[in-house]
Amino acid sequence: MIQTLKNKLSHLYHATRIYGSDAGHYISHSLMSGYAKSEYAFLRMITLRAHVVEKGLTMPHMRANFGEENILALIALCKEYIKAKHDTGHTLFKEALSVLCEYQRVHESMGKSIPPLIATGIRELVNRCPSIEQHSQPEVRKSELFQHGDFAYVAHHRHSVRHFEGTIRHEDIIQAIDLARTAPSACNRQPVRVHLIPHGALFDRLLSLQHGNRGFGSDAEYLLVVTASEEGYTGFNERNAAYVDGGIFLMNLLYALQYYAIASCTLNCSFLPGEEKQVREALQSEDVAIAIIAIGSCPETFKVARSERIPVSEIIVDHSAQS
Repeated sequence: MIQTLKNKLSHLYHATRIYGSDAGHYISHSLMSGYAKSEYAFLRMITLRAHVVEKGLTMPHMRANFGEENILALIALCKEYIKAKHDTGHTLFKEALSVLCEYQRVHESMGKSIPPLIATGIRELVNRCPSIEQHSQPEVRKSELFQHGDFAYVAHHRHSVRHFEGTIRHEDIIQAIDLARTAPSACNRQPVRVHLIPHGALFDRLLSLQHGNRGFGSDAEYLLVVTASEEGYTGFNERNAAYVDGGIFLMNLLYALQYYAIASCTLNCSFLPGEEKQVREALQSEDVAIAIIAIGSCPETFKVARSERIPVSEIIVDHSAQS
C-alpha cells in the first residue's frame, strides 16, 4: 500500500513537471497571448479568421451579413499586417483579401448591402493592395469529387463537404473504416476506435458540444467519432502518442471515405476538460477524442472552401547542407 502511494506521488510529481513544461512552451509559442510575435503568427491569425468567412460562403443556407464581428477583426488584422510592413504578396494574405472581396461581391449579387464599416474597410485594403486576384469558393461536381484515380488525383480533389443530401449505405461506412485500418501506429498498438452515431439524442448531444458545425452539422446522416485509448502507452515520453496515432488513422479514414464516395467534414475536438468529460460520458469511453467526422451523401453540385495551401518551399526545411 505504501509503495503504491509512493508510486502515485512520484507519477504525479513527474506529470506536473512534464505537462507544466508542455504548458509553458505552448503559452510562449502559441497565439494565446492575443497578439502575433512574428509574421508567421500574424498570417495564421489572419488565416484563422479568413477561413471562417470562406466556410460561411459555402454554407447550404448562407445567411446574409454573417460573421460581422469576425470580418471586422479580420480587416483590422490585415491593416496591422500592412502597417508592420510584412509581405503583402504572401499566399495567405492575398487569399484573405480575396475572401473579403468575395464576401462583398456575393452580397451584391444577392442584392444585399453590407455594413458601412465592413465596406469601407474592404475598400481601404483593396486600395492598398490593388493587385489582389479575385477568387470565388469553387463549385465541385459529385462525379469529380469521388472519381477514382491515382493518389495524386484523390488528394487534390478531396474536400470537406458541408452540403449533405440523400443517404449512404451502412455497409459502405463499414468498408471505409475497414480500409482505414491500414494506417500505421506506434508498435502496431492500434489504439483507435470509431464510434458510428446515427441521428438521435447522442448525435445531437455531441454536436452541441462541438462548436464548429453550426449551419450544416445537423444535415449529416451520421457522425463518426474517432477516439484513441491511452492504455497501451508506457511512459511520459509517449504522452502525445495516442493523438499522433489517432491523427494518422483519421487522415487514412478521410481518404477511405473518399474512396467509397462518402462526403465528409472533419470537426475538431478542441474541448476544455469539462466538455471532454461530457463527451466521454456520452460515448461511455475513457478514450481521448481525436475528431468528429460528419458524413453523408451530397448533391450533384455544391460549393467548397478554397482553403488555399502555402507553397511547398515554405514547408520544406532542407538540412542537406548540414550532412
